[in-house]
Amino acid sequence: MFAGTLRDASTFVLETSAAEAWCALGEPSHARVHANRSLSFASGPFQQAKSKALSALCIALHGDIGRAVTLLGESDLPDGSELDSSVRGIYPRALARVLIASASADARELRNVASDLRFVGAGLDYRRMAAEAALVQAQILEGSVDEGIASGMALLSLGARAGQAMVRALLASVIFDAYLIRGEPRRALSVLEAQPEPPGSVTCGNVQRAYAYSLMRDDRRVLRETSMCMSRLTGHSIRVMVPLAMVRGLSCFRLGQRARARQHFIDGLQLALRAEVSFTSFIGLDAGDLKSALLSLDNISPELTSMVAAIIEFIERKGGRSESVSLPRLTGRERELAWGLYRALSNSELASSAGSSVNTVKAQLRTLYKKLNVTDRKGAVEYLDARDFFLDGE
Repeated sequence: MFAGTLRDASTFVLETSAAEAWCALGEPSHARVHANRSLSFASGPFQQAKSKALSALCIALHGDIGRAVTLLGESDLPDGSELDSSVRGIYPRALARVLIASASADARELRNVASDLRFVGAGLDYRRMAAEAALVQAQILEGSVDEGIASGMALLSLGARAGQAMVRALLASVIFDAYLIRGEPRRALSVLEAQPEPPGSVTCGNVQRAYAYSLMRDDRRVLRETSMCMSRLTGHSIRVMVPLAMVRGLSCFRLGQRARARQHFIDGLQLALRAEVSFTSFIGLDAGDLKSALLSLDNISPELTSMVAAIIEFIERKGGRSESVSLPRLTGRERELAWGLYRALSNSELASSAGSSVNTVKAQLRTLYKKLNVTDRKGAVEYLDARDFFLDGE
């Protein structure tokens, strides 16, 4: 009997370790198989809670937030119980809480999870990175987008040994979305280019790139970028499939392919409704165009009609950017001046390079500042840099 108990305990450890490893690789479907097996070998409330937390993480990674919330609740122990603090500190449970809080845009919960991870993660780089990643998301949700991006990029620069592949992929995705919210698609793309291809089925580089191209209004490239994804839909998670359907629907709508747009939107909305996917999945799409596209959907079910109304309300309240992210039209000379300011050239050097007088340069700069709605050199460089002007080359 003792030997049987020992075997069960060993098998529990092996199954939970396998589940965590598959989660780290971004393969929630494989991970959930091992998480379910671990539950059959669990003994006592702590092991049962850990198995259920692992299953909740797998489901959250897949994108089914509603089911993840339910299962995570089943892993709770009464507040103040002897094991309560240990259960709250279980790493899979903490990551599931991060994903749920991200989907609901709950910055306070993200900070709470970060605190729990720090408490139990002493000496473990991947837990500390998960805590810092949660704080980055909290900063961005609270409006400190620049600070969050800077913190996130510093984390990513630490190298792969500083955290699991899954955490890094999710963190890069958060930074990518933050740049899209700021209307800087080229910088968003640079984040993806600096990272290895996302692991497993948790995120999809093709779909993320398509969001950036959509904001740049390169709709044909959006469809080309995502065409290969359509042939392997079953290999993707819900958190990939919903954005895929929405970005393709918007591009088809803008290209006048209304029948295809309608089908993509309905597929995405039905999946989002069934899985209780957060509307934050749509951030990064042009808010004005998305609203127009959704308003064009008629003769749909009452459930989808209500969901469309809720998405439009979300867009109007805090959705993606609806204003154009393009620059004012600059003359050839104004572009030369902009690059001169970027290189910190003096007025004399700017005049010399163009064979004009310093007074002429001052007048030209005043015209440039007025066009950019700034007052000085620093403001002009920051304005242009934020809109990726200097990424295009001279």
